[in-house]
Amino acid sequence: MELRRRIKKVDQVFGVNSILSRKIDSNSIAKYYKINKLAYWLFHNRDGFVHMGISRDMKYHHDDLLEQPKIVAKYIKKLHARNVLELATGKGASSIYLARQFPNVRFDGIDLPGGQLDIAKKEVKKTPNFYPVEGDYHDLSCYGDNQFNIIFVIESLCYSTKKEKVFKEARRVLKSGGVIIVIDGYLGKPEQSLTSDERLAKKLMERGMMVEDFEYYPAFREKIKRAEFRIVMEEDDSRFITPTLKRFESLASKTLFNYPKLGRLIVKLPPGEFSANAISAYLMPILIKLGIAKYMILVAQKQS
Repeated sequence: MELRRRIKKVDQVFGVNSILSRKIDSNSIAKYYKINKLAYWLFHNRDGFVHMGISRDMKYHHDDLLEQPKIVAKYIKKLHARNVLELATGKGASSIYLARQFPNVRFDGIDLPGGQLDIAKKEVKKTPNFYPVEGDYHDLSCYGDNQFNIIFVIESLCYSTKKEKVFKEARRVLKSGGVIIVIDGYLGKPEQSLTSDERLAKKLMERGMMVEDFEYYPAFREKIKRAEFRIVMEEDDSRFITPTLKRFESLASKTLFNYPKLGRLIVKLPPGEFSANAISAYLMPILIKLGIAKYMILVAQKQS
């Protein structure tokens, strides 16, 4: 079985127990992103995007990385938005792209200190309508009630184990009729239905990305509904991220997993967060294929 073969390769290179024992908290997540700044720049793109490309023709193009901010742009136009907040803005690439498209709109961004926000802050002089600050998206007390027309978060809400708190804060700072746009990865099947190999592969993928637990999508959507949001759009783009995943998978295989002995030597080089990212790259394509992992776009509107 292909999944079992890949798990065995991960064990040969990294040691399964070593990966499963990784500690996850806000500091380790920020450190993970800080260390992988260079990796994303070298192996993904030079524009600061750290998310997947959405390749609707099933062939990877650089502009596929713009699909997520273009979804936000659609709602900026639809709502005539003037104030937009990005949660976990990271390097700020998406907000900067949008800020330059909409110079009369104010874009705020919040991200953990010690991660990639230093890069975002350097862009402020070139993008005067972008305002990045350090903070945690579970606590938006630096923003006022009813301040934003749109909140968006790309591939980062998965790091939260307290999403109800995020939704409560988002609802407070959104204007009436405002929307939250969540583009993220999830568990596609109930965990209790997974085989032991599937559960192990899921956990290894999570630890490689410093995610505590990818949530089952139906459970996630129920949480946002309970927070008094009305879902206005859902789209399953799992297959459209496959071309990006295949690029990462190929690199991980060639660098580490095709030659386990060499791979073991490489992963001993510090920092560990740099090489461990390859585990997710190696396992995610098959987990998407099996329907165990999925990639969703969800837009929900604040109920009055």
